[in-house]
Amino acid sequence: DPDNGVIDATPLALPDPTNDQAPRINDDGRVAYIKQKDTYVESIDKRQYMRFNVANNTNPVTMEKSANIDRLLDVSRGGIAVRHNNTLKTGDVIPVHLTYGDLDIQAKAKVVSANSSRAGAEFIDLDQGISNQLLYLNMLLERNANQLAVAR
Repeated sequence: DPDNGVIDATPLALPDPTNDQAPRINDDGRVAYIKQKDTYVESIDKRQYMRFNVANNTNPVTMEKSANIDRLLDVSRGGIAVRHNNTLKTGDVIPVHLTYGDLDIQAKAKVVSANSSRAGAEFIDLDQGISNQLLYLNMLLERNANQLAVAR
């Protein structure tokens, strides 16, 4: 007992092992203090595919307008982001008709996130041909982005 050196029935208070700031008692009886861990964690973009902002291209990707969608914001192999007039909600399936140069891509996309003006949608029910066209579109957009970066 640290109070008076006499062993008695007072229970020894052990630190909470889930609290990193509490001292820990090692197997040999020594007390170890754990330095507080830095709680700042830089956010990591966990997207599977690179996104391309359509406004940054000299040759823009265009999307056929619909009653729900005002304009295309960005595109990737996995989906699109659009500006809308507060009509899209999570779960909606929307037709997508993209054109870029000679490419003409028609697909369906399911809205996975939406607020009153912006929605993100992932492509669904893609056959191999459409998947290849989206891959090619992304290759062209990446090349275009790299050329713009070198020109600056």
